[in-house]
Amino acid sequence: MVSFCPRASGVGTSASSEVFVHYLVTEESLVSRSSEFESAIQNGERSSLRVLCEKKSQESESQDDRETWGFLKVMFEDDGTARTKLLMHLGFSLPAEEKDTVQDDLSRSLNDITLEDKVAEKVGHEVEKEATLFAADNGEDFFNNLPSPKTDTPVSPSGDNFAIESG
Repeated sequence: MVSFCPRASGVGTSASSEVFVHYLVTEESLVSRSSEFESAIQNGERSSLRVLCEKKSQESESQDDRETWGFLKVMFEDDGTARTKLLMHLGFSLPAEEKDTVQDDLSRSLNDITLEDKVAEKVGHEVEKEATLFAADNGEDFFNNLPSPKTDTPVSPSGDNFAIESG
């Protein structure tokens, strides 16, 4: 690298400058890593970032670095699968029976939900209470229609627990 600086000169002399030559050390691996990262984030695609993290995880020499890149890779998984893969990466998993049961329960619950039919079919105080709680009312009476919280009657302490001082 070359830099130029004006030299201080006396009165009546011509202006001159100094030339400095600097040797600049470039680390080729740093340049290649930066270029690789820039190309991965250029399009903003999760898949290219996930591939970069996978590559870095495989190239890492220490176990800590491999785990760090592994977690980063999981963060760039497709929507909906990242949470499951993160739990698996951490060593958590549901037993196969529970997975099937949870999936079946979820499917049944989703099939049972119909907005118009279910509210009309059920009759009772609890349904009315829930409908009141979740009703979308943006009017002036919104806060006046909220159910009041239940309060417990305070229990007064008995007089046996107090020490009486005589003076």
